[in-house]
Amino acid sequence: MLSSDAIGNAPPGADRTMIIDRIGRGIGRAAAHEFVHLLLSGVHIHASQNIASYEYASVDRVAQVSGPIHWDFARPSLLKRLGARE
Repeated sequence: MLSSDAIGNAPPGADRTMIIDRIGRGIGRAAAHEFVHLLLSGVHIHASQNIASYEYASVDRVAQVSGPIHWDFARPSLLKRLGARE
């Protein structure tokens, strides 16, 4: 799905390097999402309705492979769990 989204949503004229970069970005973002499931067990990560957040329930979206995304409601809990400061 990540590869299909990277290819299907690539801008006109996108070269192979750009598409591979987007596939890698999508995989990395999916991995970050899954690690949060492990780090914050008991937190319903998929509750976010923000399509541009790591917590969003589906990888089938343009934001997964392109453009900025951010942490939504899980950020404070994640920072606390990791012992990091804002």
